[in-house]
Amino acid sequence: MTPQGVVSSYHSTSTEPWMVGVNKLNGEVFYSTCQGSGIVARIIAPGQQETIASSLSFPAGLAFDKTGNLFVTGHGDQVIYKFAKDTWAKSIVAGTAGTPGYANGPALQAKFASLGVLRWMAKIISW
Repeated sequence: MTPQGVVSSYHSTSTEPWMVGVNKLNGEVFYSTCQGSGIVARIIAPGQQETIASSLSFPAGLAFDKTGNLFVTGHGDQVIYKFAKDTWAKSIVAGTAGTPGYANGPALQAKFASLGVLRWMAKIISW
């Protein structure tokens, strides 16, 4: 919405976006959706998108580090994924896939339950 009160759509999609994130390095907009296979998409231009990850169980929060890597909480998988800048290669950086719980410890042995957004990650990967 502009200061004059004019509203316009930036992008439309056939799936319902769950979370939206912006890469501060280049201004690119990304969103996740839980419909279908659970995807994360990058908006290339209004009306155009590129799926960068699919088959994710309830991809929730989106955050970027200062080098452009994308972090996504796998709400259904109980993990935090990292998608490498440019290649979008997926790796798990925290949590135990498919094993919910509450356990502190080394990142890949920690357990989470009902991961949501990445608000706590902001302090770790902040600008």
